[in-house]
Amino acid sequence: MENQINNVLDLIGFGGPVIIILLVLSVVVLTVAIFKSIQFSMMRLWNFRAIDRLVSDYLAGTGTGDLKQLGKTPNPVAQILVLADELKGRFKGDESLITEELSCFASEKIEDMRGGLRPVEFIGMVSPLLGLLGTVLGMIEAFRQLQMGGAQVDPSILSGGIWVALLTTAVGLGVAIPAVALHNFFESLVEKTVLRMERAASRIMSSSNIRLESRNIDGENITLLSR
Repeated sequence: MENQINNVLDLIGFGGPVIIILLVLSVVVLTVAIFKSIQFSMMRLWNFRAIDRLVSDYLAGTGTGDLKQLGKTPNPVAQILVLADELKGRFKGDESLITEELSCFASEKIEDMRGGLRPVEFIGMVSPLLGLLGTVLGMIEAFRQLQMGGAQVDPSILSGGIWVALLTTAVGLGVAIPAVALHNFFESLVEKTVLRMERAASRIMSSSNIRLESRNIDGENITLLSR
């Protein structure tokens, strides 16, 4: 164990500040990954079958109470369902006001779900460049050592400098690949959730597009279908 630690410290020493920066970035990626995993687990983003079933029950006229109960969960799809149901009664079918309120709510939820993903995306983009920078700096140092050797050129100096230089490229790719994969995974989960939020709100709203209204026409109360 002690030898392994010493080997890691030696690699960090060989790579210089670029390796240290990449290691710090890898810690940031790991921290964000753990945080987002916990956040998405608490939001129950994978439990959509029950929500789809409740929407169908609601549209059939049997699921209003279930929607209210579902509103206690942190799932954004469930919350937007309950909000749409509440706004329908509050604004009496005024679709412009309801749409505005739902858009503001959805924007807040989307921003919350995407929080922390941009740094991971940035790290995925910049890590290979940092690794390449470390490689270039290492190659410069290797050729400088050759120049200082003069006529007595030792090939081991060049080969040693090259592998040390390539070390930073390997570490840069090792940080970038998981960062890009994690960003794409979380982003796809957010996009699926947003799509389900839009679909659920649309289904709830469309259920009230046709309703009964009582109007007074020529002194008589007549019930009409309106949209």
